[in-house]
Amino acid sequence: MSFLGRIFVVLIFIMSIIFMTLAATVYGTHRNWETIAKARQQELQAKTQDFDQLNDQFKRLDGDLKRQIDAGLQQVRKLESERERLTGRNLQIQAEVDQLTEANRQATAAVTATEQNNTRLADENEGLRSEVRANQVAADEAFRKALLATEEVNKLQGEVEVLGERNEQLTQEASRMKFVMTESGLNPALPADAVKPRVDGFVSAIRRRGGTQLIEVTIGSDDGLREGHTVEVFRNAKYLGRVEILKTSPDRSVGRVDAKFQEGRIQEGDRVATKLRVG
Repeated sequence: MSFLGRIFVVLIFIMSIIFMTLAATVYGTHRNWETIAKARQQELQAKTQDFDQLNDQFKRLDGDLKRQIDAGLQQVRKLESERERLTGRNLQIQAEVDQLTEANRQATAAVTATEQNNTRLADENEGLRSEVRANQVAADEAFRKALLATEEVNKLQGEVEVLGERNEQLTQEASRMKFVMTESGLNPALPADAVKPRVDGFVSAIRRRGGTQLIEVTIGSDDGLREGHTVEVFRNAKYLGRVEILKTSPDRSVGRVDAKFQEGRIQEGDRVATKLRVG
């Protein structure tokens, strides 16, 4: 074998060792990436299940809120219908009172005319006493009817007063509810599900989940807070950011910090409010 052939043999041996090393390295790297991919896939499935559970809970709570709002609106409509019905009844009774008052006046006028006629007949002819007595009986009957009509008028007037008081109470209640909503910064014309409560509390805990910062606050569903509402975070006069509520309990809520609005580091003890109030 020539010298050049020996060189080629050595080069071939060296290249074989190099290729075997590269093949072993590539194989090991492939097995490491496959393990990492499987771990990431399992983590993604777990996160997807958590998301589905939270989404189902949100839909259930949102349905409960809508049903409560619909019940409140139905109660308001019932009160308004009752007020309108009582107003119409009040007008009807007033018309009946006017009719009975006119009948009473006519009956009183008839009694007066009868008494005058009896007196005149008594003065003209003593012999017509029997007719006078008959007229007196008729006058007594008319007077009795007038008394009955007067009692009925008084009774109806009492009902009118009671209905008037009830009507005034309903009107005052409706005005009071409208005043309370206006003073609370609520528009009475807005749908009830568009109203966000004005409450405030404090940050009670902070934790991170992946790249998301979560905080726990001391206000919850008993205060009117619902999933999807937003609260503002501040410390003294410094605005720190906005938090979207993800989950509520009667006296606690958990929310996600919106990075677009964050202007400072949020700590435990910072104040939160559905409407920004500093100082």
